[in-house]
Amino acid sequence: MFDTEKHVYSRPTIHSRSRVHTIPTTHSRSKVHTIPQRPHSQPCHREQGTYNENNHNDGWARIPSQNLKKTLLKPTQSLKPTQSLKPKQLLESTQPLKPTHPLESPHSLRSTQPPVASKKRQVLIIGFSVAMTLVFWACMVTMFVFAGSLNDKYGISINGQADIVLADKTEAQAVLDELTEYYTDLADSDVLSVSSVTYEEDVEVIKTRVPASEIQNKDEAKQALIDGQHLNVIIEGVCKGTEDIDFPTETKKDDTIPLDTVETQQEGAKGSKDVTYGFTLKNGDFIEKTILEETVIKDPVPEIILQGTKPAFVSASGQNLGKSDMEMLEYIIKRESGGNVHATNGKYKGIGQLQESHYQTYVGMSYEETLQQPDPYAVQLEAMLGYINGRYSSVQAAYNFWVKNGWY
Repeated sequence: MFDTEKHVYSRPTIHSRSRVHTIPTTHSRSKVHTIPQRPHSQPCHREQGTYNENNHNDGWARIPSQNLKKTLLKPTQSLKPTQSLKPKQLLESTQPLKPTHPLESPHSLRSTQPPVASKKRQVLIIGFSVAMTLVFWACMVTMFVFAGSLNDKYGISINGQADIVLADKTEAQAVLDELTEYYTDLADSDVLSVSSVTYEEDVEVIKTRVPASEIQNKDEAKQALIDGQHLNVIIEGVCKGTEDIDFPTETKKDDTIPLDTVETQQEGAKGSKDVTYGFTLKNGDFIEKTILEETVIKDPVPEIILQGTKPAFVSASGQNLGKSDMEMLEYIIKRESGGNVHATNGKYKGIGQLQESHYQTYVGMSYEETLQQPDPYAVQLEAMLGYINGRYSSVQAAYNFWVKNGWY
């Protein structure tokens, strides 16, 4: 308890500078002290007996009663009587004021009810805090959902670009192995072993993060590599295959067969052999094959051709006429005389329609004498060959001339 004879509680002036507060004292029930408003620019000091805004120990400064007039009242000021208080009012007014909480600001003493503007501001602050909290948690949920949709997967990187993504590293490597097997099966030989598999591009299996919708299965990934030709696979190894052996052709001359006649004495047949190769494949196509070993399974059967050497006609001068020569002569004779040894056309007589001088020159007899020979046709043919050789050098040339001009 405070000594009411020496000290009183003094309420700080926090309203308008033109107002004063009347505070009852215990000295006289009919008089109160009038305390002027402290200017805002004047600091508050506890030792002078005024209210200290920074003091929160008891909330109110104690003002010694004996110094009240000296410190707070000017000489020209005097205490004015005020309205007398009733006993009940005086009792209530003389009750000591309850100290404020140490952490409570002195400004809370201004009013028991906060102003309307302060309420709106608090509502805005609380609303803003709630909104920011909701935004924060929405961002966190979105981040976790997106992070959950991104999975640690493995992609086949080709020249630094991972277009093929699979569920795990094992599947990615399996796709490359199946691609090698696919291209190996395209070879037309039995692959005994694969010594190396390389790529023309830079290929590696890398870890990546992609949405689940971009993950492929093994079949899709392999087909994408085959169809898109993103990857050139070079395979080296050893293979074994069976090859045919072509049969040879042999030609033999036979004097029992007419000249210019060809006959087949024996049909040829192919052989076969096993061949071991060292190979290099590019996307299933051989780009290099080296024979390492050969084993003949079946020998080939040669083809034998007989070529006739027997002339179709031998002239008296020893000229051998082949089949083709005889066919050309028969062509001319048929059109000159029809093959009639008695055919005459003025001075042109015989099968070749020769003049009398031609018979004398090439057979040494007249046309009439040729008719008296055992074989008039052969004698007249001999004279005709002499004429052709002397003028055209060959039956072929005489034939060509006749075809072009209609005579020879």
